[in-house]
Amino acid sequence: MDWQKWKKTISEASAYDSKTLQLARNEIIKSKQLLDNFISKNSQFVLFDLETSGLTEDYMKSSKAERQPEQILEIGCNVINLKIDDGKLSKEQIDGADYFVELKDFVKARLDKDSEDYKKYVLHKINISIQKLNLKNKVPLITDYSQIQDLPEEAEGFKFYEKNNEWQKKPFTPNVRKTAENAYKSATDFDTARVLEMTKYYENSKEEPKLNEKQALVKFLKFIKKYPNAVLAGQNISNFDLKFLDQRMRESNLGSLSQHNRLFFDTIDFARKVFHPALKQMEEYFSSKVEEIDAKLGEQSKIDEALLENEEIFSSIMSQGDDFVNSYPEEKRELARLKFIFTILSTKAKQTKDELYNKATKRYTSSQGPLSKAFKIKTDKWHNALADVEMLADLFTAMYNFVDFAVKYVGNSLTEEMLQEMEPYQRMVTTKHPAAKKRLTGYGKNRDKSSPYKVKLSYKRGKSAPPMG
Repeated sequence: MDWQKWKKTISEASAYDSKTLQLARNEIIKSKQLLDNFISKNSQFVLFDLETSGLTEDYMKSSKAERQPEQILEIGCNVINLKIDDGKLSKEQIDGADYFVELKDFVKARLDKDSEDYKKYVLHKINISIQKLNLKNKVPLITDYSQIQDLPEEAEGFKFYEKNNEWQKKPFTPNVRKTAENAYKSATDFDTARVLEMTKYYENSKEEPKLNEKQALVKFLKFIKKYPNAVLAGQNISNFDLKFLDQRMRESNLGSLSQHNRLFFDTIDFARKVFHPALKQMEEYFSSKVEEIDAKLGEQSKIDEALLENEEIFSSIMSQGDDFVNSYPEEKRELARLKFIFTILSTKAKQTKDELYNKATKRYTSSQGPLSKAFKIKTDKWHNALADVEMLADLFTAMYNFVDFAVKYVGNSLTEEMLQEMEPYQRMVTTKHPAAKKRLTGYGKNRDKSSPYKVKLSYKRGKSAPPMG
């Protein structure tokens, strides 16, 4: 199978993207409304995750018998019902399955680094890395590590890139020897035994024997067939799991996953297009509202720092802060309650942003592990497929409810009315204030148009004014 054609086939928009929920980046409120509507119509989800031995890179082999495709190690899936009640999302698990796949010979070969099979595996990886360079003058396949030093440092080649949904070529000059050396290091550094232990591969039930890959795929397809109206969902499935699953189905003559005509939902889209933008908006919005409230409350009381550091504060935010609120006169307590909530929200948003920021890439990560840690969801069984989907159900619910709580206050008409409420007399004074202030201080007999002041004075009225009388 030609790798570039395979890549194009499984990434066609018509195959998956058209069936996923398209969330609008940075339009948090609209995106959440879209998601609410989607969940109300499709309340049942099959969350699934694949554990694999690596990406398929077998396109260089001309004979099918010679191919060494990577394999699926585990398929874990849970069926959950989602319910939105008064804006809050809850989940109920109703079914689940977990399938482990027997190791193929070429994967087993990696467990013994002194074997001839292991050397074949490393050479296979090196030759693949060279093949990917698409050299104008082909380099013979190397059969021994020593031949790496004989490879050219520069050679004419080309790269594939996508433009207008078509694959194009552009020339480039790669360092072939360096490429091979990197591939050698990557292959030999990869510890298959450690990966299998990390994925809990050896800890599955001993009562049920491991399946071959085709048997596992058939069982998974039969499982999801029991829930014909359920949405297939998972973390980063559009970029990896769906494509890998589709490719392995084709290799096993089971057709294409796209022929099942299922709806797909990728939780990483929600994290990238709604959750991360919401964090930034929340921090800016709520911190500005706290400043507005401070101007109205006058003398400020301090919020207990211990509350801001408490990891459980967000889950019980409405029942906290009574000591702070009651420190104000009764007529100001409603605003004080808002200040407490807004301070918690802006603080929590900033803390979460800082925790998810990757200094190396200068981007906010949407990986399931860091996101789960930010919400204090246990990740001790990470890399076990079934544990991953259970963790994902908790993570998606937490992210949704975090955004939902913020949306209730961002742009909330009641909140705006409370913060903007003014007496009729005050509104009249505010309207006339700029002109009156300019008459008083803005005109003079300085005909040289000069001024001893280095800044331009403002004629706007302050946010608060002393009471009359």
